[in-house]
Amino acid sequence: MLDLLFVKTIEEIGLEGNKGVKLRDLWKVLEGGYKNDPITQQFELDEPTKKFVWGMLLKSPDVIFLSGNAVVEDHSSISIDDPTVKIGLNKEARGIVYGLHDLIFAVTDIQFEILELVAKARKKGIAQKDVADAFKME
Repeated sequence: MLDLLFVKTIEEIGLEGNKGVKLRDLWKVLEGGYKNDPITQQFELDEPTKKFVWGMLLKSPDVIFLSGNAVVEDHSSISIDDPTVKIGLNKEARGIVYGLHDLIFAVTDIQFEILELVAKARKKGIAQKDVADAFKME
C-alpha cells in the first residue's frame, strides 16, 4: 500500500510541471492529491508518513531538486522544509505521468508544454484562451 502512496506522490509532483513545487508547498499539494484518489485518501499526512515519503523522494532517480535554476546534486544537504528549494521530476518521468510512456520522444517541445499546462490544471481543466495566452498566441 505504501508503494501506491509513493506512486501517487510522484504523480502529484509531476503534475506540477517542469518548474516543480516549493518544498514548503509540497505537503499541501500532496494532501489535495491524496484526498481526490480513492486509494490514497485513507492516508494521513502525519509525521511518520511524511518521513517515509521524504525518504523515498530523496532516493528516487526521477526526482530533481532545484535551487533557483540550478539542480541540487547533493540531496543529503536538502532539508524537508527548505523554503528556497523546489522539487520536480525529470522530463521522462513527467512524460510518463502525462500518459506518454513510449511516445515521450514523439511529441514536440510545444506539445509537451501544452500537456504540462493541461496536467497542472488537473480536474479543473484549462480554457483554450489560457493555453493561447501562455504561448502568446491569438
